[in-house]
Amino acid sequence: MNKIKVDRPTDAELLNKIAAGVTPAFEELMRRHEPRIFQFALKIVKSPELAQEISQDVFLKIWEKRTSLNTIETLPAWLFSMAKNQSLNTLKEIARRYAHEEKYAAAQDEVLDGEAEIQYNDLKKFAAILIDQLSPQRKIIYQMKVEQGLTTSEIAAKLNLSPSTIRTQLAKSYQLLRTKVSDQLCIVIVLTFLR
Repeated sequence: MNKIKVDRPTDAELLNKIAAGVTPAFEELMRRHEPRIFQFALKIVKSPELAQEISQDVFLKIWEKRTSLNTIETLPAWLFSMAKNQSLNTLKEIARRYAHEEKYAAAQDEVLDGEAEIQYNDLKKFAAILIDQLSPQRKIIYQMKVEQGLTTSEIAAKLNLSPSTIRTQLAKSYQLLRTKVSDQLCIVIVLTFLR
């Protein structure tokens, strides 16, 4: 009986096909390298959820940069470098967020005087009104991220959406809220000086 030999395309051949927009080549590249990238990220971040998100981000960047992939000489080294940078950036962001939350918690421990408490409650009401103005999908995504503290991957899984869709919707929500809050603060400052 003769064995049929199947030639596996090289990484370079896959990259050329990916640059041309061939989705099956991208899927093959992921099957080939994603498990090792996941394990590598897991050793750094010590969280399967974060490692999964990082490995997905690495391959998402490959797809986004597919037209310039011909400059990559050694794909595994490039992937590990991307995963390392993404992992370290993720840890830095977590540390920043933790420090911010600690600072916020310490500030909340201080006693608010009567007027400050009224202003705080007014801002909470204003924030709730702004959040209610988000589209239904953005509102759900925002609440799952901010109020429930879910990761992008967890939200994506629960809503059956891609992580990139979740990130895009969150970015749009944050931008809208920042704009509206900035406008409101300008009005408050003007009114304060007019008194």
